[in-house]
Amino acid sequence: MRNYWLLKTEPGSYSIEDLKRQKIGVWDGVRNYQARNNLQAMNTGDQVIIYYSSVAEPSAVGLGIVEGEPSSDMAQFDKKSKYFDPKAKPDKPIWLSRGIKYLKTFKKPIKLG
Repeated sequence: MRNYWLLKTEPGSYSIEDLKRQKIGVWDGVRNYQARNNLQAMNTGDQVIIYYSSVAEPSAVGLGIVEGEPSSDMAQFDKKSKYFDPKAKPDKPIWLSRGIKYLKTFKKPIKLG
């Protein structure tokens, strides 16, 4: 059974164009426990809607698909990273990342609500 997820980002940090260019991107930098749990619950093949939230008109801008298994977000171990977490240990990571494959960009952003 396929599940569907909403992945929030911003065009200035990681845009749908970035994902398209990379073909398969890494969804990382998540520092919210519920969002982390959702990354863990995703299955390979689940579809995702890419959503810009902090823009003039928040909207869905494209689609992706979950690739592979969750892995450790390596930034949690990098003291120079803004995503560093001193509580995280390589043998006991706290934060996850997921591979997301680009599917399509919507012709026009779709406002939610």
